[in-house]
Amino acid sequence: SGFCRADTPADPFKKPYAVVFFQLFYRQAYRRLGKVKLSGGFRNAAVLIYSHKYFHMAKGHRVLLLYNKNAKFDRSIAKENIMQYASVTEGTFLSRPNRFIAHIQIDGRTEICHVKNTGRLRELLIPGATVYLEKSGNPNRKTAYDLIAVEKGGQIINIDSQIPNRLAEEWLRKNPLFPDLSCLRREKTYGQSRFDLYFEQGAERSFMEVKGVTLNLEGIARFPDAPTQRGVKHIQELCRCCEEGYGAYLLFVIQMKGVRAFAPNRTTHPAFADALADAHKRGVQILAYDCAVTPEHIFMDRPVPVLLEK
Repeated sequence: SGFCRADTPADPFKKPYAVVFFQLFYRQAYRRLGKVKLSGGFRNAAVLIYSHKYFHMAKGHRVLLLYNKNAKFDRSIAKENIMQYASVTEGTFLSRPNRFIAHIQIDGRTEICHVKNTGRLRELLIPGATVYLEKSGNPNRKTAYDLIAVEKGGQIINIDSQIPNRLAEEWLRKNPLFPDLSCLRREKTYGQSRFDLYFEQGAERSFMEVKGVTLNLEGIARFPDAPTQRGVKHIQELCRCCEEGYGAYLLFVIQMKGVRAFAPNRTTHPAFADALADAHKRGVQILAYDCAVTPEHIFMDRPVPVLLEK
């Protein structure tokens, strides 16, 4: 049980190649791929799926090519923090009339779906893009599906704006970096802001603000994708927390794999980038973690470097 890993070639389509196998995904992989030949000790494991484009290569091969080069899992917390969606359907993005809904083609019909992210997402929501939707369990809703993920360049990017806070909460509860956690609350007010998380360990009291990141520019995850005065205000309030003796954390949850670092998006919002650099100097802890993502699952995986240079 647990993780097994092998590096992938730079051009994964040249040959079938062993990658990452993970027991929790066995049934999902089996249902999607049919009978899959897994050799040796991998016979009772299954693949953590990153791209549906690789499925045709897997059938009939002894090994499966389904993972990005140089990516690794943090096996210490991965099993504990997986978030799972129910009843996920694949579709094709057509258009987005406004921030809240999108037109999606599913099995030849057009559905109006709720978009679980009010950000611009212009680089992701492109006509013809493969998207993933979670079917609502509420028969009285106007929209039957939620748009939760998009495929781009063979990778799946989760765009659910509600998931980063949930991931961060579970990460805090079970992360060895915070072994003496005695209190954890959501939506705690401080000054003029309401922070996503408040927690205590020992005598230290801390606030954490969580930001989901869906923008990848040439391998660098960037935030924000649009100007955010609210984001600047949160950073300034975190600085005040530090001045008054609280711990202050700003966590960027990168809702994808395949990035080598995180940096503020200075081109889009210079004031946010300046505020972030200033907060770091004043003692705010700035963290960034990537996520392992499939259509049905997501979990926070590994820290990535934070670049704050102007």
